[in-house]
Amino acid sequence: MATTVITDILTFRLNSDRQCLKSPVPSLLRSNDPPSDYELTRIQDAIAAIEAKLKDKSRDKPRNVGSCPYTKFLQSHKSILSPSRRLPTELLVEIFLHYLGGHRELKRNSPPWILGHICRRWRHIAVNTAALWRHLPPMRLGSLEKPQLKRQIACLSTLLTRSGDAGLTFFLAKTDTPTPHDAILTMLFEHSQRWERISLAISEDVCAHFSRVKGRLSSLQSLNLLLTRTGRLLVNMFEVAPKLREVRLGSVTWPGIIKLPWDQLSNFTEDSSHSNHLVAVLRSSATCLEKLNFITDQTWLAFNETANIRSTSLPNLTSLALQSPAETGLQSLLAALTVPALQEVVLRIFTNRSVVQEMTGMINRSACTLQRLVLHINMGHDVDQILKLTPLLTVLDINDPEPELIDALALLDPSTTDRNWTLLPCLVSLTIRLGPAFQRLKELSHLAQLRCDLSFAHTAAETGQDLLRLQVFKIASPPQIFGHRFDIAQFAHQYPDLFGLGSRLTGDAGVVAGDDKEVPKAAKRALDDELREITLLNRDFQMSRKGRLLRLSRHIEILMELLEKFEVTPETVTYLYLKRIDFTLERLLDLQMPLHTKIQYSKRVDALLAKWASTLTAMSSKLKWAWQKEGYLVYMPENDGASLDRGHSDIPSLS
Repeated sequence: MATTVITDILTFRLNSDRQCLKSPVPSLLRSNDPPSDYELTRIQDAIAAIEAKLKDKSRDKPRNVGSCPYTKFLQSHKSILSPSRRLPTELLVEIFLHYLGGHRELKRNSPPWILGHICRRWRHIAVNTAALWRHLPPMRLGSLEKPQLKRQIACLSTLLTRSGDAGLTFFLAKTDTPTPHDAILTMLFEHSQRWERISLAISEDVCAHFSRVKGRLSSLQSLNLLLTRTGRLLVNMFEVAPKLREVRLGSVTWPGIIKLPWDQLSNFTEDSSHSNHLVAVLRSSATCLEKLNFITDQTWLAFNETANIRSTSLPNLTSLALQSPAETGLQSLLAALTVPALQEVVLRIFTNRSVVQEMTGMINRSACTLQRLVLHINMGHDVDQILKLTPLLTVLDINDPEPELIDALALLDPSTTDRNWTLLPCLVSLTIRLGPAFQRLKELSHLAQLRCDLSFAHTAAETGQDLLRLQVFKIASPPQIFGHRFDIAQFAHQYPDLFGLGSRLTGDAGVVAGDDKEVPKAAKRALDDELREITLLNRDFQMSRKGRLLRLSRHIEILMELLEKFEVTPETVTYLYLKRIDFTLERLLDLQMPLHTKIQYSKRVDALLAKWASTLTAMSSKLKWAWQKEGYLVYMPENDGASLDRGHSDIPSLS
């Protein structure tokens, strides 16, 4: 009898618990749908009842409360009250689009498949948002096996269906035809009216298939075309595209011309060995053109004849960039252009012929107001003639300036009552790129003190209160496009005294002097040898991967031991900082090596940087030059006023 009573009591309690733990909204536990107002009230009442039950149980059995069914009930039902469930569909769509990102390189397109794997609601919203599926993944055709091709066709079919009427962006590479991959081309051609931004790397034979889209490119806005051709094909399928504004062309040996709607283009870039399209620009009415860029790695044989060029006015052109490492006919182009709206010029041309006369003629003829000028040319004594015609220039980037130009930039104009700079009074950013033969570092330091610190021998009242300071003064290596590599860090650690850090860091060098000795030459030589050996090993792909990793690990270990033996003195830290050793160590951690080895090195690198940080921080207020992450040496003005931009430097990189 007693057993029956106890059993009844236990059964009653079990049924009572089951009744309490019965969810009022079981369907919401299996989905991510938002609760209705009625369901929200029921959930809150259920949570309140269970919390009361849990409070009573905690008094009876406090040890088992955390794992009891009541706690699990509360956790699962409180998650239903999460604000993320109640987000409106429109807001979720905006979040999804933000996750996808804006304009990106077409070769990196990646559909957001993951959004369909979270919950039923998210999948429904994602699948029905056409804008999420308009960026097609890159298609590199020609080497796919049949199963891979089948999957890619199925994937493309799904994306074309889900994207609805949205504009399409994609990258396509194909050189062989006919192949089974032509089925993908056929699918794309059927939606050519939706093409918005496309990038093509194709052969002339494949390009012939694109004649099917001629007159059916009503949405095309941007075209990037790399074409391998022999000149047999007339490329005119992009001539009728009413919204086309941006074109970038590249080619491998193309003697012909691609027909384009020149009168509507606003941005044209060509990377080629021929100048046919530049001549086409000059012969057409490209009045809407705003940016014109031409890049070549060869001599322009066809462009040296001035008979091919006629005077042309481009009234809306604001940016002109011309780049060539050899003797070219650019003088003829500059002499033919009238560009009244021009604000930016980039000239990267190493030639024995000066372009100064043509540049000054173009500026005078156009009456333009240049604000940014990049001159990477063989500098001569007459470059200042260009600068005298651009008094409103705010950004200047030049290489290997002559001493006369450096002196001219440091002079005040004695003819004006308020005393202003003789050359470029509005300049706020100056970048000077130095080659290995440049020996005028002391003059550059003096120029920085004058134009950044206004450090004159006379008072500010005598020089005028409204002198504009340079906000950014950078020293950099020359562009690598000209075939020679030169690291500006070579200057930094070879001539530390010119950067405010003497080799012994005496008081005159701007750092508190000490009794420490300078860094031994043997230690410097050993460090350089190990860095050189690591670089060579990392580029040696003839060695087996296992052998290369073993030797790399051995030399990195030697390097770490060398650095750990360096004494922490101002001399040592200065040498390592100017040598950019912290960036070098970061790059070493990116090398391929076993994970456990990388973790060990990472801990040792962190310990080294922490050990050097306090010394560098103590020196930072006295540094005259500091590293920028991009590899520039940037001048650190003595005046910390709001007008000076110390944020461009990267002093705390070791900390």
